[in-house]
Parts: sequence; structure tokens; C-alpha cells
Amino acid sequence: GYAWVGVSAQKAGVDDLSQRDPGRYGGLRHPGDDYAYDIFARAGRIVSDPASPVLGGLHPEVVLASGASQSANGLLTYINAVHPLVGVYDGFQLQSHVGGAMALRQGASMPASPIVRTDIDVPVLDVQSETDIVVFRTHRNRQEDHPNFRLWELAGSSHAGEYGRSLTWPPKPTAPGDPCTVRINSAPMFALGKAATAALARWATTGVAPPSAPRVELADPAAGDPVERDQYGNALGGIRYPHVEVPIALVDGLPNMAPPDNPSQGLFCLLAGRTLPLSDAQLAELYPTSASYVARFGAAANRAVDAGFLLPEDADVLKAAAAASQPVDP
Repeated sequence: GYAWVGVSAQKAGVDDLSQRDPGRYGGLRHPGDDYAYDIFARAGRIVSDPASPVLGGLHPEVVLASGASQSANGLLTYINAVHPLVGVYDGFQLQSHVGGAMALRQGASMPASPIVRTDIDVPVLDVQSETDIVVFRTHRNRQEDHPNFRLWELAGSSHAGEYGRSLTWPPKPTAPGDPCTVRINSAPMFALGKAATAALARWATTGVAPPSAPRVELADPAAGDPVERDQYGNALGGIRYPHVEVPIALVDGLPNMAPPDNPSQGLFCLLAGRTLPLSDAQLAELYPTSASYVARFGAAANRAVDAGFLLPEDADVLKAAAAASQPVDP
């Protein structure tokens, strides 16, 4: 029931397209990022227009806007400064916005820790990873849920990770040293993003708001790692998927390190989080058999589905991956 439209509203993206595929995009000229917000609004109007050919004759019931990482920072500015003037979109999904907002125009100053305006008239769902809290300090601009706003934080997740990097499905585990010093984060952040999109669509079409979510618990908010952790190092609080409820590894959003022979991976590894397997003794203490692990994993996945934070089809994907693993010797 969804149609997806990608919008390259910023100059850097358009310039990159024209260089990568000059045959198709070489004629594009972007006037500069002062125009980016109007470009994004016009794109929404085109998609909404029943006479537009963009969707091949489909007529959307609602038009939702989503942005991730740096694009989410631009979308936050759009929500606060542009949407009240133009009203094009019926809802917004912020995915891992990195604690700030883009300037409305070049040279303009912005608040240090912006939040979504509390008088917003359409639903906004803000999805954050543990890395966003640790590296980007997004706990500094947390805000309370209100009638048109929800904040979802996934414990043990990263800004980037195996599910976002892999070209295969399910993703293959990364090896220490490739691309980062230790295995990168294996939490299924993709699944929370999908659940958020489904919840936002339902919210925008029916008015039924998604559930409020517990926040990731904090120890010392000023510390380099502000997150409260359990005996294995996994985060407490937040939305709980089986990877932290039924752990076989420490899975966190702390910075990883690029291997010495490949320093170009530094930025990616900073955002990729970590997966550090539990010891055989810890696994034996937690799970008498692999079957007991799989059963507990499935129950945790079902709880996340019942709470409204995991789609049933993605729970099936995660359960199948758990059943295929043999974390405990028979």
C-alpha cells in the first residue's frame, strides 16, 4: 500500500547525481541550499496532485515525509519553520536525526538543541538509535510526547550497522577488522524504522496515535557514555528487542574504531556500534540449550509486536535468524 518517492533537495545530492550519471542527470542545476526547503515542499505538492504523472495514476491517501541522519536534521527545520506556512505533508518521520537542525538559509544561526515545535498540527514520529544518544548527545534535546509527537529510542542499536550495510539478506555478520576493529552493531534498527512508518501511516489516516515508548535509561548524562547498562553492558530502558532482552552478545551504540590499515573507515566506524559476543560460560549460564535460547527469543519478539514496536513480518525474520543460529552447544 505504499509508494516511495526519493527527493534530492540539497545541492550536494543533485551535484553528485549529475556526476555519477551525466546521461540522465547532467542537465540538472541546483541553485543552492537556500532553495532546498522550497524544492522539498514542491515535491510534496507534485506527489499530492491527482493530475501528476509521478505515481503512474496512483492517488495517495496521505503523503508522509521522512529523513534519516543529516537529512533528518533538514527535515526538523522543515517541520518547525516551513510546514506551518505551506502544510504540504500529512506526517513526518525523523530517523536518527543527529541532535541538531540545518540552517533555514546559509549563514543563519540555529538553536543548539532544537526540538519539534509543540503546536505541530500533523503527527511526527522521532526514531533514535543508541549511537545518537552516545555520539550525538540527542538526550540533550529529548522532549515529552504530546498529542502529535512520539519519541522512540531502540536500546542496543547504532546509527549505522550490519542491517544497513549489508547487500545480502539476512545480513552476513561482519568480521573484526572488516570494516571496523570489532564486529559492528547487529541490532535490527531497520525493523523499528519500518514499524514507525506503519504507525505513522495509521496515525495520519485514522488519528490513532502509536504507543509512547520508554526512554533509554541514563546514568550520568554528562559522561562520554551516558547510558545505564546491565551486567553484560547492554543498555537499560528504551524499546526492547530480543537482542537485548535475550542477549548472546553485548550490542551497543558506542563508537567502533577503524582498523589501522584502513583509516578511511573512521567516520563509518564511529557510527557503526559494536557487537561483542558473550563468553561460553555466560551463554551456558543463560541458556541450557540452543532451543531454550530460540524459545526465549521468540517470546521477546512477540512482546515487541504486542507493544506495537515490531511488525509481525519482521518478527518472523528475526525469529528465523535466531532459529538458524546455534549459540549454545547442544
